[in-house]
Amino acid sequence: MIKQAAEIQDKPALSSEEWDDLRTNLVGTIMAETSLHGLAQNAGMKWFIRGKKETPARYLEYSLEELADLPEFYGKGNRLSNFFSILQETIAFDDPFSVMVDKFESHPSDAMLARSVLQEMEVPFDYPVDLMQFSKRTRDLCLEGEHDTLDKLISFLNESTTAVIMNEEFRQFLSCVKSRDKNGLAQFIPIRQGCKGIYLAEALGLFARQLNDHYAATLLYAFKIESNKPEWAEDIVLQKDRAQRLIEDVKMTATKYFDMMPGQASDLRSCLASGIGSSVRFFISLNNPHVEELALAIAMAAVDQKPRFKGLMGRFLNKNN
Repeated sequence: MIKQAAEIQDKPALSSEEWDDLRTNLVGTIMAETSLHGLAQNAGMKWFIRGKKETPARYLEYSLEELADLPEFYGKGNRLSNFFSILQETIAFDDPFSVMVDKFESHPSDAMLARSVLQEMEVPFDYPVDLMQFSKRTRDLCLEGEHDTLDKLISFLNESTTAVIMNEEFRQFLSCVKSRDKNGLAQFIPIRQGCKGIYLAEALGLFARQLNDHYAATLLYAFKIESNKPEWAEDIVLQKDRAQRLIEDVKMTATKYFDMMPGQASDLRSCLASGIGSSVRFFISLNNPHVEELALAIAMAAVDQKPRFKGLMGRFLNKNN
């Protein structure tokens, strides 16, 4: 009875002929070698099996009957139907963009061009993708595929037309590199207009832009940095435990930027030790008072500065009591 119920529950959503057509369309394509977790995210779905080998290619050799009997699917509810839906959505998404393939068709010279542009800007090839201004989803996709540095990402995007077509952030980044669009690139990597190299102030500015209003308000409050931005009012400051975890998390991430640019990090520490005036001037290149304020708070968290007025912990303890 249990086996019969499982068979009903796992009844394939496709016929054998439909499955054969689906896998024929995938065999030998980049999509077949792409992480199922990544494909699911792009399709607005979820795939619950993790691992580098967890790609469509792993399953394409099986007939429909064999597929349904695999331990990954047998007795696992609607997982098989979910698998089919991910593949169908991936192919459906790819079809409307087929006319774009020529535009994004990769050639060996494309990667060389991208590297020459970055070299001209004196952006290090080993800059970590995890510190770029991508969404968490895109950063996770890169790390899962071990495209964890700028150079590896360039190589991957040059080889993977499908990845570029399917991911808006990849398209924007690659387009900015190829067109030498510094304003566009500054949204992803910490470069400064009119200068070469990467900059700690801009890096912390990019990090600041990732934080939501609650996090921003909490950091500014903790380090007594005044802001007239209504969205960062004190009444949305996090409670004590969450505020402490936030400061630790911010310190952990900001330290990676410090380690990447040790000379500038030393300058920033000197500015912080000299007082608020010198510290504010360090971030003046961001040309956005609110981002400058928040970047300064992030820097204070990074160097373990303590909250600079009495009653802060009491404020957190009493909040919402």
